[in-house]
Amino acid sequence: MPRDARTYRISAREVGERGPVATIRIDDRPYTLDDALEQGLRRHETGRVDQAVSIYREILAVDPAHADSLHLMGLVAYQNGQSDLALEYFTTAIAHRPNRAPYHNNLANALSDLGRLEEAVVHYRTALDLRPDTAEIQGNLGHVLGLLERWDEAVPHFHAALSRKPDAPERGLKVLPMRRG
Repeated sequence: MPRDARTYRISAREVGERGPVATIRIDDRPYTLDDALEQGLRRHETGRVDQAVSIYREILAVDPAHADSLHLMGLVAYQNGQSDLALEYFTTAIAHRPNRAPYHNNLANALSDLGRLEEAVVHYRTALDLRPDTAEIQGNLGHVLGLLERWDEAVPHFHAALSRKPDAPERGLKVLPMRRG
């Protein structure tokens, strides 16, 4: 799975429901947890990851069950090649908010990187059930099914990804030329 900023920006934008009314201080200004999360996202997206992590940690100090912050900490770990740590964050985020497609998609990405392909399939399918029109998830699922040589299942997901996003093929589509017979 390529760790490019575009993939994470898409997933990171999946900020959910409003959290508790609490504040933390960033640059000597008070922010609600939701506003602080937005500040963290801005920093994350502009490459100031250390600052973003500090904000996510402050949010988690106030609300340890803040699923979006847990998810974003998982993204940071994943971006840094720490798939095991990312699994912990993603799994905890899912425990608090199981109906979030990006959480399942990113957990599946980490599982895939660790070679836990069957588990990845389960979470890609869950993500797809929650967001069936997402080309990224379709391509990711097709990719892993291709790695498992389950081509009859993989090919329709590649087609679905291409039909939704024909000008930007997903990572899984690179597997198609490997098919034999």
